[in-house]
Amino acid sequence: MAPSNPEWQEGPSANVVIVGAGMVGASAALRLAQRGVAVTVCEQGDPGSGTSGTSFAWTNAAGKRPRAYFELNLAGMAAYRRLQAEAGGVLPGFHPTGHLEWGADADGWEAIETKVTEACGWGYAAVRLPTARVLRELEPDLAVDPRRVPEMVFYPDEGHVDPPVLIGWLLRRAAALGAKVWGGARVVGLDAAAGRVCGVRLASGEHLAADAVMCCCGRWTAEVAALAGARIPLVAPEPAASEAVGLLLLTSPLAAAVGRVLSTPELNLRPAGAGRLLLHSRELDRQVAWDAPMEPLPPQAAEALSRLRRLVRHTAAARIEGARIGIRPLPADGHTVAGWAGELGGFYAVVSHSAVTMGPLLGDLVAAEVAGGEASPLLADFRPGRFAVRG
Repeated sequence: MAPSNPEWQEGPSANVVIVGAGMVGASAALRLAQRGVAVTVCEQGDPGSGTSGTSFAWTNAAGKRPRAYFELNLAGMAAYRRLQAEAGGVLPGFHPTGHLEWGADADGWEAIETKVTEACGWGYAAVRLPTARVLRELEPDLAVDPRRVPEMVFYPDEGHVDPPVLIGWLLRRAAALGAKVWGGARVVGLDAAAGRVCGVRLASGEHLAADAVMCCCGRWTAEVAALAGARIPLVAPEPAASEAVGLLLLTSPLAAAVGRVLSTPELNLRPAGAGRLLLHSRELDRQVAWDAPMEPLPPQAAEALSRLRRLVRHTAAARIEGARIGIRPLPADGHTVAGWAGELGGFYAVVSHSAVTMGPLLGDLVAAEVAGGEASPLLADFRPGRFAVRG
């Protein structure tokens, strides 16, 4: 059944419950509070402990298609700069350090060249640098032979985020404006009257009134949206080698210095604070089941560590201190979902695989739509109605 509400005619709303305190939910809470909206954020765990806390958290847009999705991600990166300026020049948890990438063989470089050519044609910054210069000026601890890898691609506008740090900052600012943040508050139902959502019901039995509910639940979006009669299918984590499953590994503190996101033929890595690195590999992702135990460490941890030691100097004594499985909130067609949804009025859903890249932007846009009824052209191609079951 198609949604009963035209997606662009909802709002404005003066009392909003946000379900989920991840990057998008926290950003939306701040922007709604700044608009004078009464906001309550319900998080089933601790803020940032769900999908956002199990993300590689790399801000980027190159290689994302179609053009409208690229532009949405590019605008997301620009939103970080605006938020950084709003924070006085230093945004807690945001690290705009850039990103380095190179290929292992002709096929790998062909894919990179295709991506770079397209992105640069769309106004994206990507610079080819001699590897000798990278080793001298950017990443001296890389154990890469310039004779085998003569150049790398540097994306200066990309970076990474420490989601719990930034989410905490966003929520504190929202709370200072009157927003309420409830941890351990799992939403199990929606209250409705006259065909509209009028609040949520918590597992504790409590009811919270609202004239709009915003779903920012990441991997749990489909089940919460179903409460409003909305169909938002996500890629399931259960099949073998599911694209929804990601393995993240945290190293012990290292003597090696890695200053930015690195995409290498064997391993992706980035700084993780206190001298640690966060490791990731799409190849290793495909070898891990979504419900695999992380204690003791899975065998893929030893493989990632071996790759790290080949890639970065001063890592012979490195250990893996922790491993976690992240379930990516990947809509069935791969693209962001944002808009009014379902058979009940007053229910707004937001979910994206690129939620870290676009968190501050989506917070701006959805706050404008929910609080002010201002439809965003950037979201026009990403409405939930595209998944509606049509008779």
